Amino acid sequence: MEEVPYFHALATFACKANRLYRIYVCRHELVFIWAGKGGEGMAGARFVSRARAGAVGVEGLLSRALGKGLERRLDPARQNEVRGQQLDRTPLARLIADHPANVRLHTGGFQEVRIGARSDHHARAYSDHSHQALLHIRHRKLGKLRLGLSSVEDVQLAMDLLPRVLGTRVRVDMARPTREQPCGCRFCRFPG
Repeated sequence: MEEVPYFHALATFACKANRLYRIYVCRHELVFIWAGKGGEGMAGARFVSRARAGAVGVEGLLSRALGKGLERRLDPARQNEVRGQQLDRTPLARLIADHPANVRLHTGGFQEVRIGARSDHHARAYSDHSHQALLHIRHRKLGKLRLGLSSVEDVQLAMDLLPRVLGTRVRVDMARPTREQPCGCRFCRFPG
């Protein structure tokens, strides 16, 4: 069985839940396989638990407890880890039909693919605080899609793999990253 290269990205939406995708880069198509949920609300929960961290008494205790409880409830890490293990064990051919959010996009339908620098505005607006770069896609079948590339490794893989199958339709508007960039949005900058 041939290994199909992939990278991870979080598809972000204004009015529906974000989706973590494992994007397989095949010769004639990109296959978006649902890999889990986004962490919408996690930064807000952290903000709540840290905002009144210095408060004493019942108010501080309640604020910290509420924030920590929200963090545990909203954190998709464990579910996403289980889904990742399932993806690792299952051949791509069997994964394609296993979730309604999975999408196959033929390379001929791509009109624009752009990799750009991370954005604190994007982090704040779409609860994608750990993204390291943005991937903008326009495809005839899917329309426009904005994805946050999840790690430096994912950015590097996207920079290497996408031009191989999409050629000149890929535009890279940033230098190749070498280290992770912290989020600088107001939620993540708040001391605590």
